[in-house]
Amino acid sequence: MLPKIDFKQRPWLKILIHSASIVDIREISSFLELNLTDYIDIDVTPSVNKELTKIFTRNKTDVPEYHIEDGNIAMYYDYGFKNAQFYSDHFEEIITKCKSKVTNDDLLMSKRYDFFIVDESDALHHENPVTNLSTVESVKKFLRIIFSNNGIFLYRHNQFLDEGWYYLIRFKTVFKCYQEPWSIIVYLRDKYPQVYQSMGSLSTRLNFIIRAYEKVGYFALDLDNVDSQRA
Repeated sequence: MLPKIDFKQRPWLKILIHSASIVDIREISSFLELNLTDYIDIDVTPSVNKELTKIFTRNKTDVPEYHIEDGNIAMYYDYGFKNAQFYSDHFEEIITKCKSKVTNDDLLMSKRYDFFIVDESDALHHENPVTNLSTVESVKKFLRIIFSNNGIFLYRHNQFLDEGWYYLIRFKTVFKCYQEPWSIIVYLRDKYPQVYQSMGSLSTRLNFIIRAYEKVGYFALDLDNVDSQRA
């Protein structure tokens, strides 16, 4: 289930990353750069991994501890509490069954977020105990679509580009096999002008395909206010 987004408010989305299931530290480090913008608010679950803690701190992501008191669980930071949630052992049976690295406390806290990112290798994905369970890759794709269709073009998560440069990079990323023959034809354009013209026309069409794909992807999302974003 996709979250409701109010594009007039910041942040647009709240994301919780499960620290203990992280496999690719570089991927998470790159993703956490979104916390340097005001569009996305990213939190992480408690971690004892010192390397991860350094990465979190570098990307302005504080590492909390869980605190349970008076029937409630909350994230405790040096500056205070956050996201208090009624405590229960509702998820214990599922956790035990699938031998997930995710804990009952993690799942309780995830209810406060639009996305709960758990590494795709974790067995919890076979159970889907919460509707916001997701992976880094699927959330990145979702964010790219909603950003680009709202005129925000991010490169490497915290670097803004203009529209032309953004789609040029997307073109080179999506159609990698096209780049080498295109470079050769550009070099030989005086010798093969018709081929150069045809390849140039194809380049334009492929660029339009990428733009159309992201536009169709946006309106295919089940967002309550997606119609209000139509140009």
